[in-house]
Amino acid sequence: MKKFLKIAAIISIVLALLVGVLFYFIMSIFKEDKEIASNFVKYSSSGVYEQASELMHDALKNEFPITKFEEVFKTSKPYVDISFTSMEAANSVTILKGLATTKDGCSSKLDFEILAGKITSFNISPLCTQ
Repeated sequence: MKKFLKIAAIISIVLALLVGVLFYFIMSIFKEDKEIASNFVKYSSSGVYEQASELMHDALKNEFPITKFEEVFKTSKPYVDISFTSMEAANSVTILKGLATTKDGCSSKLDFEILAGKITSFNISPLCTQ
């Protein structure tokens, strides 16, 4: 019986380590894209439109120039907490879904698509405004 318990303990430890390594691997795959999206939300909601724009794909920059940033985000409250609850990679596109929260507790849903390190589409809704 003791031998069975030792084997079961070893198997449990190995499985826990494998799950941990798998979790770390998955999180590291999305790390850069999560950082891009998080920075975009912080920059755009804090009025740092040029830096936010630099994170976008050129095609999206044409659709959403700096003047449009100012128009859309000028009354936005800065987001202080950004988290992603859904991460998916399909056909070289990363799809992130999450939540952004302001200091006073207002929350917005986040949807991003990122291709080759550049944002190709985004949605922050409803936008928390002052």
